[in-house]
Amino acid sequence: VCGATQWETKASGTHHDRECQAWTTCTATEWQTVAPGTHNDRVCKETTVCTSTEWETVAATTRSDRTCKAHTVCVGPEYETKAAGTHHDRTCASHTVCDNNTQWESKEEGTHHDRECTSLSICKVIQWETVAKTSTSDRTCVDHTRCLLSQYQTKAPGTHHDRECATCTDGHVCDGTDTQITCE
Repeated sequence: VCGATQWETKASGTHHDRECQAWTTCTATEWQTVAPGTHNDRVCKETTVCTSTEWETVAATTRSDRTCKAHTVCVGPEYETKAAGTHHDRTCASHTVCDNNTQWESKEEGTHHDRECTSLSICKVIQWETVAKTSTSDRTCVDHTRCLLSQYQTKAPGTHHDRECATCTDGHVCDGTDTQITCE
C-alpha cells in the first residue's frame, strides 16, 4: 500500500511489487489543476501573471488561476480620473464642453484633467467691450469716458465704442453733456 502522500505508479503483479511515488507539490507560482489521488499525481500549472496593461479581477488561489482584464483606455473626449493599477481598472470621464455663448475655456483639457469653463463677463451699461471674447479668453469691459464740465460729448457711448469728448469752444458753456450753450 502506498503512503498517505503518494500515488501508485505501477500496480503490484505476480512477479513485481507495487511502485509508489510522492505527489507533486505545486510551487508558490503554480496552482493545482488536478487533485492528487491514489492512482494519479497532482497536476500543477503556472499561475497567470497580469501584464502592465492588465489588472487582476480575480486573485489566484491554490486551486484556481488568476484572472486578468485589459485596462480601460480613455479615448476621444475623455480624460483619466483614476490611474490604472494592478488590482483596479482605470476610470475615465468625458471632458466638459463649454457653452461658447455664456462661457470661455479657462483651462484646456488634458489626458489627466478636465477642461474648465468660466462664465463670460457681461459689460454693464456704463461700460463698453474693448476686447471681444474668444473660445479661450474672456471679453474685456472698460467704463465709458465721462466728459468733464469743461467738455461736451461729440460721440455717444456704445456697447463696442467709447464716448468721445471735446473741449468747449470760446464763447460757449459746457456741462459734460452733448450740447454747447452759447454765452450771451
